[in-house]
Amino acid sequence: VICRHLGIPEHVVESALKDFNSPPSRLNLLELPGMTVIDDTWNANPLSMKLGLDTLLETAKDKGRRLAILGFMAELGTDGPRFHQEIGLYARNRADVLVGVGDLGKYYNPDFWFESSEACVEGIDVLVRRDDCLLIKGSHSAHMWKVVDKLRQIAEQRV
Repeated sequence: VICRHLGIPEHVVESALKDFNSPPSRLNLLELPGMTVIDDTWNANPLSMKLGLDTLLETAKDKGRRLAILGFMAELGTDGPRFHQEIGLYARNRADVLVGVGDLGKYYNPDFWFESSEACVEGIDVLVRRDDCLLIKGSHSAHMWKVVDKLRQIAEQRV
C-alpha cells in the first residue's frame, strides 16, 4: 500500500521482497516436524502482540490447534496489568489455548501459567500436540527464545 502510494511499480516491490528474510526472532515461521512455530520473541508491546496473534490465526487456518504462548510485555508502567488483560481478551478470539509466562502473564487470564520461561520450558511438552501451530512472543527480557529452543527439541524427538 505504501509503495503504491509512493508510485513504486508492483514488479519492483515484488522483486525486492522476493529474497527478504525477517530479522531473527521477528515473526519467523518455523516449519518443524509435527508443528508450526511463529518465533516472535525479540520484543513485545500491545500492538505487536495483536499482530502476532493475527498472524497465528492466519497461519493456522488449515492446521491443528492454535497455541499462544505469551511472555510478559515489559516497560508498560502502571498500565501494564490493564494492557495484559486487553491482550488476553484479544487472544481468546485467535488462540485455542492461551499460555501466560511471568508475573504479568497472569493478567492474560491464561489457560496455563508459568512463573518464568524456564518453568515454561520444563512444562510445555505436555501441552503440545502434533500439528499444533504456536505463537511464541514476549518482551526480550522474558527470554521466550528458550521456549522456541525447547519446541525445536520436542519436534526433533517426535520424528
